[in-house]
Amino acid sequence: MASSNCAACATPLSKNDFQCPTCGKGYCRIHVITNEKYKCQKCGASHVRETALKFNSSCPTIPQTSCPKCAGTLRLDKLPAGQHYLRCEKCGWNSFDAQPMICYLADSIVLKEATKIGLARQPKACEGRLKKIQGEDFCPSCVIAKLKSSGTISFSTIGSLVKTDEDEVPRLLEALVKDYNLGGIIDEQNKLFTFVDPGLKSRVSEQVKTSGYISVDALAKNVGVSLDQALRLMYEIIRNERLRGTFSRQKKFYYATTFMQNKLIQLANDQGEIDIDAFSVAQDVHAEIIKDNIATLLKTRDIDGYFAAKGNKVYTKGKLMDIVHTYAERHKKFRLEAVAEEIEVAIEVVRSILHELVKQGRLRGVFTQKREYVTDVALKDEIGQIVMAYRTIALEDLARRLGITEKTVEESLASLIARGDVAGYIDLRTREFKLDVVRPPAAAVAQKGQARQGGTRPAVPAPSNHEEKYVEVVREYDFVGGQVHFKVAIRNNSAAAIYDVKTVLDYPDAFQIDDEMISIPVIEPNSSRGVDFYLEPTTCGKSQVGATVIYKDYTATPHTVHVDKKEVWIKCPLVVATMDNLNDVMVVIQSLPSDARTFLISDIDARLAYHAGFRAISHFDARCVAAPEKMDGDMFEADAYFASKVKTGGGRIVIKLSVSEKSQIMEIRVWCAEAGQLTGLLAKIIEYLFDEINTIRKIKSEAREKTIDMMAVAQGITVLSDYVMLQWKHGDVCNKLEDLYARLMRLLKSDEILDEMKAWLGKLREQDEDTNISKEISEELAPIVERWHEIINRKVVPE
Repeated sequence: MASSNCAACATPLSKNDFQCPTCGKGYCRIHVITNEKYKCQKCGASHVRETALKFNSSCPTIPQTSCPKCAGTLRLDKLPAGQHYLRCEKCGWNSFDAQPMICYLADSIVLKEATKIGLARQPKACEGRLKKIQGEDFCPSCVIAKLKSSGTISFSTIGSLVKTDEDEVPRLLEALVKDYNLGGIIDEQNKLFTFVDPGLKSRVSEQVKTSGYISVDALAKNVGVSLDQALRLMYEIIRNERLRGTFSRQKKFYYATTFMQNKLIQLANDQGEIDIDAFSVAQDVHAEIIKDNIATLLKTRDIDGYFAAKGNKVYTKGKLMDIVHTYAERHKKFRLEAVAEEIEVAIEVVRSILHELVKQGRLRGVFTQKREYVTDVALKDEIGQIVMAYRTIALEDLARRLGITEKTVEESLASLIARGDVAGYIDLRTREFKLDVVRPPAAAVAQKGQARQGGTRPAVPAPSNHEEKYVEVVREYDFVGGQVHFKVAIRNNSAAAIYDVKTVLDYPDAFQIDDEMISIPVIEPNSSRGVDFYLEPTTCGKSQVGATVIYKDYTATPHTVHVDKKEVWIKCPLVVATMDNLNDVMVVIQSLPSDARTFLISDIDARLAYHAGFRAISHFDARCVAAPEKMDGDMFEADAYFASKVKTGGGRIVIKLSVSEKSQIMEIRVWCAEAGQLTGLLAKIIEYLFDEINTIRKIKSEAREKTIDMMAVAQGITVLSDYVMLQWKHGDVCNKLEDLYARLMRLLKSDEILDEMKAWLGKLREQDEDTNISKEISEELAPIVERWHEIINRKVVPE
């Protein structure tokens, strides 16, 4: 029985549509397989029926054009919703998927954009009449059934089935794969097609994701195809399923990236080192791919380590610390180049590891000016040998002999004296080190006074009011980059040095800080030193911040000074949007102080970083007055200005977001008259920004393009609403609406909101693009945009 509806799209069939006498299924003119050819009477270009139907038998070829991929001739094409874009018949390149995207409702705009970027010489299509030169229709269902039953079939056989040339067969097969979900391998090189069960692809993808690898030989035997065809099938599965991984050198296995990285992490944890060449041979994977995976793991800190042996080995930080510690314990004094050459790492890595060992207390010693490291044991021996020979020696001479700075000599001697490793003291008046045959000046004065009174010389000097009389501590704070800069200055007004000075910050939970204690090895007499703490506000309000200073005097007696607390105000202003335009904002920022935070964005996509910053600022009631985006070559650049004011008091606030993929920098700058409000607002924006970026880092790479579209839609509807409220020019509003419409097309495919946007685009395009939209249009469009915003938040934008 003949079907009354199309088997592909269910539209009612007319008497001119195709009815299959074999299976009884019917197909409309769009979905039936045909070998019809149409020839342009003007330029001679050949087209298929689908093109003739789309353009009403008018030739869409664009003369004097060049495809950026293959230099072929371009033509116009249409999406189902009616937007025009460019397509190359030779290689399949199209401007809808390319960057920058060229896709507009009006074909004239597409042609103008193509001319502007150099794809076409003139903005005009051929538009010649297309004449049918041959054609016959065939049933898609019967053709697919034949392909499935044949297993592997040649292009020539397929061509004879539909009476077409072999060159047209790949396009026919691609259409069947796309429109009818025909699974198979299109081998254009050998001109063969092999049917593959569609469920096989999902099973292979699931095996790669769960097991981490798959055998290509086993896949070929399972499907019953050659190894080359199995590889082609794997390429298609990798492309369609967006798998991330690598083949073995012999193409016998495919390894998922996560599988390879997990093995590397396990090897690093178990052995503390990775021999890249040995791992490459064991897994039969190219060494460069292993290095790329290790570089990623080092960057994400899944492996905390360093490359060695000219990039052929990796040591974990713990393993390298053990190696360097063992070397230092064995040699006591050594050149950094020597240990670097032995373990084949950079000198800077050795220096960093030594600093970490000292910080953890596993090693004590100093660096010399001769690029050496001397442990405390070796330093003690050298100092002992020198001072036993000279008994009294100037710090300058001692520093020259040891190859370290005079300040380092003083710090090292102070530490050795405090621990009792060296019996002596530093005479700060003569800048000399002396064996313990006399006492320091203060002790000598005390002993002399007691001797005059008939007393005996005590073994321990009398305690002094050193804490109250000689050490003064002051503090102050200011605001820098959304943080509170709290500075503590310690002034040593005594005649002797103080050492092992520790400043411990006393702060409430309204702040966060990485390091709450800072140490100063020594403070010379009549000198001062300052320490700087940078506190990250977590809440707004008034807080008390203080500190405690702990130090030792020359007799190794500890002292404590409590620093008076300082009242710190962090104000997070309630802001409301203003009706300022870009010119108003440029004037305002000339008279307001500003502060900014800058972030390196090398590890995330610049577009995602920009949208994250935009979403962070959008938590506040601030109106976007300008958001220009551009491509500097292949590099993304964007700036956005937001205008608002303090709800109570009315102080003006301007926020600027800048992102540059070229310099890999994102900056958030805030202009505000009151410093406390400026710091509070900037800190809150950065808090929201970190939340957004943490969300972005969880996005899988295969979903990144879709996420960019979703974030761009969320940002675009916000900017469009602001443009309409501020009555911007018709051209600016149309461009923003065009971009929003094209992105929604990719996400929603079809929806009532798209039809409504299309109608408004047509209405706005009728106006002069250089004139501002009228108050009437603004009042009519504003509530519609707000309704679109709600629909987009519900259907598109993720929470």
